Amino acid sequence: MEKFYEKHSRETQPDWLDKYIMITGRKNENEHWIIQKILFRKIQLESNQYWGHSAKGTPILIEVDPMTGKESVVFKDASPSDIEVIFEVEVDLINGSAIILLDTDLSKLDETRYEVQVI
Repeated sequence: MEKFYEKHSRETQPDWLDKYIMITGRKNENEHWIIQKILFRKIQLESNQYWGHSAKGTPILIEVDPMTGKESVVFKDASPSDIEVIFEVEVDLINGSAIILLDTDLSKLDETRYEVQVI
């Protein structure tokens, strides 16, 4: 993440970014790590859904059964259209190099377009 902070010091990042961002990683065909910083776009809620909070304060999606009124937590996987990659780096652990593949101007991000990911 050193590369990210070289490009985007804490002082230049939007105040809200840390609570929305998620970091993912995977190995590519060259056995290099691809590390991404991603945001989740807001989803359209159904009329019987609303955002609540867990006992720990984590946002959770609640769905109300229209027949019984019973509430349940919704677990869903994000589709590629739900995700916006804002930074991507390829890391070669053998030689210690890191190449930035994608970078976003953080000042152009609009907080109202994103949400904390419900796991």
